[in-house]
Amino acid sequence: MEINSLDDVMAVQTLSRLNRIFPGKDMTFVLDFRNDAEDILAAFEPYYRTAQLAGITDRNMPHQLRDKLDHADVYLWSEVEAFAKLYFSQRNDQAFQAHLKQAFERYEELGREEQELFRRDAASYVTSYDFLSQLVDYDDPELEKLHAFLKMLLPRLRGQEPDPVLIDGAVRLAGYKLVNKREHDIKLEKGEAKPLNPLSAGGGEAWEDPRQKLSEIIKKIHSLFTGKYTDAEVAGWFTAVTGNVVADQRIQMQAKANPTADQFANGDYKLVLGEAIAKALASHHAMSEQTLQNPKVFEDVAEALLHDVYEKARAGAIT
Repeated sequence: MEINSLDDVMAVQTLSRLNRIFPGKDMTFVLDFRNDAEDILAAFEPYYRTAQLAGITDRNMPHQLRDKLDHADVYLWSEVEAFAKLYFSQRNDQAFQAHLKQAFERYEELGREEQELFRRDAASYVTSYDFLSQLVDYDDPELEKLHAFLKMLLPRLRGQEPDPVLIDGAVRLAGYKLVNKREHDIKLEKGEAKPLNPLSAGGGEAWEDPRQKLSEIIKKIHSLFTGKYTDAEVAGWFTAVTGNVVADQRIQMQAKANPTADQFANGDYKLVLGEAIAKALASHHAMSEQTLQNPKVFEDVAEALLHDVYEKARAGAIT
């Protein structure tokens, strides 16, 4: 099993899959390039002896999310029906992609906040239906059709190509070498159990705890950079960059003049952000350099910081 960076429940869920029984399977092997043994230990300790749920997952969640998604005006139900007829047929082509294209074109016409909300709701629907349909017999073909439709639509919403280029047979592995440099004996007995939150509809709820919001922004920015940085380093870079952007008079004036973050983003936001990142080269060279040299990273960083900068600048301008 080859893995990337993991933490908390994600580490437990991912690595625990190694315990699944399969004919002929008599051992497991984890190839881990990113994680420290101490981090994996900290993730597993709370759940070693027992795991409890803080609440019960609502079996009606797919119905609730479907109602919300239907009213987003991204797809027509006739398109879902037409897609399903092709998708569940015996045809081996990709003719159903035409019906996804129409929905994606409507999605692109939405504002950035509406796009993010729909994308999260669609992902929540697919995840909740994947899980709950194994436990509950919904006996509702429409839920199954929408599940397939959204599952195929989501890669487009995330900016992935609908028809990826296959390289099967074009790459040949000449050889590899495994070296066991270090072994760890991880003791789990000291862990304390804490309750797990059940599935929830998610979507567009407001952040109640500003620290949680900041933590999520830092985590998202952290995932954009190559190289290993501590949370403190990323937080320091984030504070320096957003501080310089928010302090700019152009940003404060435009934040006050625009009622939404999407409208605000059409002004000088990215220009000032680039200037702020350039200023941070001296104190945070590696992260700033990656952002300035890679247009994709810059766009992702701009999107991640947008709402925080807008809210802070607007509050500063109003006060």
